[in-house]
Amino acid sequence: MKPTEPAAKAEFPYQVGHKVRLLSGHEKLLAEIYQPPKNDKVTVVWYNGPGQSEKKTVPISEIQLAPLISQQRVYIEPGDYWRHGRVVVERDRPKSIKLRLYTIAFPGGEKTELFEDQFHVHNDVTHPVPFDALLGSASETPFL
Repeated sequence: MKPTEPAAKAEFPYQVGHKVRLLSGHEKLLAEIYQPPKNDKVTVVWYNGPGQSEKKTVPISEIQLAPLISQQRVYIEPGDYWRHGRVVVERDRPKSIKLRLYTIAFPGGEKTELFEDQFHVHNDVTHPVPFDALLGSASETPFL
């Protein structure tokens, strides 16, 4: 009798940087994939404010790809400081690229297009401390 081959494992549908929603616990936080999966689990990170992040390893079944909405708060770290911005709109991209492309607005009327692995999002649950926003050089209104 011939041994049967194990069923092929489904390909992991996400990649590092994808924005996901935790489906259980943690109040359904908005997070991002931090590391590739290992043993049916994946490490995610979520941001409570600029430079304030938490990581957790969760079962792959407990995450879901999360679209970002207009005015979603985002952070980028271009050097030794943080910049605050807002999502304007999701842009079209070639189907061969898994990461989504967004137009991001920054203070002063600056807009740029970034793939989702080039910025971080606020967790969508906690409220950032205003002092941290000022410390992060966000001296202009977040509504751009």
